[in-house]
Amino acid sequence: MIVRLRAAAVVVVLAGFFAVGAGLPLLFLGEIALAVADGRWTKIWKAALGVVATVWVTGPCLVAGWRRTPLPVHGVEVPREHQPRLWRLVDDVSERTGGPPVRELWLVPGATTEVRCDGGLLGLRPDPMRLYLDVATLLTARADELSAVIARVAAPHSARGARAVVARSAAAVEVAGQRVRGLPYAVFLLSWRWLYDRFAGRVIAAQTTASDAAADRFEDRATRESLQHRASAEWRRYREQYLARDDEPASVPVAGFLRFLVHDGGAPGSALLEDPDDLLTAMDRQVLDPDQTAVRLVESRILGRAASFGDGIGRVARAEPTIGLLLDALGSGALGPAADAIADLAHGETPAPDRRRRLADDVNAALVSAAIGTGRVGFEDDGSGIPGFRIDGMPYDFTPSITRALTDPARLPALWACLIDLGIDPDHRLVHPPIDTERPARVFGNVGVGGRRADLALFDWGMIALPHRWRWRPGWMIDSWPEDRRIERLAALPARSLLELPAAQRIPLAEIASAHLLLPLAALRLRLVRTDDSRLILRVPLRDARAALPRLTALLAPALLDDAVREHRADVSDCR
Repeated sequence: MIVRLRAAAVVVVLAGFFAVGAGLPLLFLGEIALAVADGRWTKIWKAALGVVATVWVTGPCLVAGWRRTPLPVHGVEVPREHQPRLWRLVDDVSERTGGPPVRELWLVPGATTEVRCDGGLLGLRPDPMRLYLDVATLLTARADELSAVIARVAAPHSARGARAVVARSAAAVEVAGQRVRGLPYAVFLLSWRWLYDRFAGRVIAAQTTASDAAADRFEDRATRESLQHRASAEWRRYREQYLARDDEPASVPVAGFLRFLVHDGGAPGSALLEDPDDLLTAMDRQVLDPDQTAVRLVESRILGRAASFGDGIGRVARAEPTIGLLLDALGSGALGPAADAIADLAHGETPAPDRRRRLADDVNAALVSAAIGTGRVGFEDDGSGIPGFRIDGMPYDFTPSITRALTDPARLPALWACLIDLGIDPDHRLVHPPIDTERPARVFGNVGVGGRRADLALFDWGMIALPHRWRWRPGWMIDSWPEDRRIERLAALPARSLLELPAAQRIPLAEIASAHLLLPLAALRLRLVRTDDSRLILRVPLRDARAALPRLTALLAPALLDDAVREHRADVSDCR
């Protein structure tokens, strides 16, 4: 009997060594079996405690590994029945590289191309791959490029059993699953995933436009940790400079795909930036380097749209719905001078960096105008309190382009035609003075405005943004800043009169910003999303969608003013 118990205990112990995902608990169970066989009762409770402790520590890891927990993706999944050519390309690349089959394909705008192997711990289940392609990579990708991406990721990094970030050709490739075989990795992996996700946060990947040499540099652990440390220091400096110390951790809007998510304790989240030392400069100026992905994304859309009229990879462009807006803009002439540059791009010419930046701005503004000019603009409650901006369900940061699109006189007629369709009278007075005795109906606190924090005060006539932690009292808003009286009077003019003002008599947006009277359409990021019935919805942080309609005119007041005349200061008489 004892021999049989010993044999069973040995089997349990061996199973603990080789079983996938539960090695330590089974190992302790084997210890219990051996203790029972030997009659060592004092050793049983120690082994039992070991089982409990191991399950308590590795339990979350096991659950997270067994359950498929996909990344929160803001993008479009491409089913296999759609875009069959793209799927054939992906399948062929996966087969040739020997990687696991791709089961899901997502198109996501932004700066990263991610390949996720949701295989669970130790390869317990088959490894379906989720392939996240940013639009720029997709529209310009060839089979050899996709092959290089998957080949670099699928085999070596998954076998290593750790998350790796590889920067290659302006695309960070992240492997978040593991396939590990053998005992040396078992104990490590059982606790690694939970501990890593709980305490370490996501690895900061520095985006680079260099080639494989730069990618190899980011493979080096010491270099990656150094970058992470530098970015963390810059991020703390940014918070101390712009945010109140007792603010709640929140998402801080940053232009140009520079996304930092502040978690509890101020730990940095993921950031995409070529050089973390430039973080503050990029945030302060709200600009992108011409070589960053955002500009390349615009160029890729243009090239993909041009090629889609023929055969080839350009057909994939139709999977990205924003292309339709660009096509509409081209057809309606809304692009203006950017049309010639687009034609040059379509013929394979490469513009200079400064011209690429101007082209990106023009195209982005045209996309906004084309979306607004469709006449399918409505309002919907976002509920988040912090607005973003979307076109056809794709998130973009077009804050400067919104201003350009709405301040360009050539684009205003389409906008106002849309507003009139919504039942908004263009002769409606934007502000009903005096406003210094009114109290706000509601305050949305601590909202991101131009990279800083502010409060949004909602009145019957519209919304204004004021410095964070302001305290309302009658007369405070106007009496505190005498120059606001001039802006108030200007805003009191009918909207049609604002449109008819000569450009030299319009107050620039920068001046309104300095006077602390910012209206969200020009200062905040709004969202334009496509609904199930193909309507484009302009999302604003208002709870009542019906109440938002008559306030749109008030929201448009500063956007209708021309920021091209920054040096000009018009007085009240000139405005009238």
